[in-house]
Amino acid sequence: MLWLAVGAAHERGGGMEHLLTQLASIMRFANDLDRRLAGDGLGGLASVRELHRRVVAVLEGLAPGVALARGTVAELVTSLRAMEATLAAVRQLKIELGRAP
Repeated sequence: MLWLAVGAAHERGGGMEHLLTQLASIMRFANDLDRRLAGDGLGGLASVRELHRRVVAVLEGLAPGVALARGTVAELVTSLRAMEATLAAVRQLKIELGRAP
């Protein structure tokens, strides 16, 4: 990756000095982020990266169950709407027969 950045800097005519300035800025940002994460009790970038990996793995494991639950809820909503339509038809029939409350 670094060699790609060096090649791109050379092609743009930015030179190594510009590239080194950018890399130093990135390193300062990464170090500051690491320090803040460690200060907040998260253990720094490495720990957060590992936590992210674990959360993604857990969520991927839950995905099939979530998809099944969503399908079940969609079926329930469809059934309830059908019942609502049936009740509305019964209500209308009662009105027409003069037996509405």
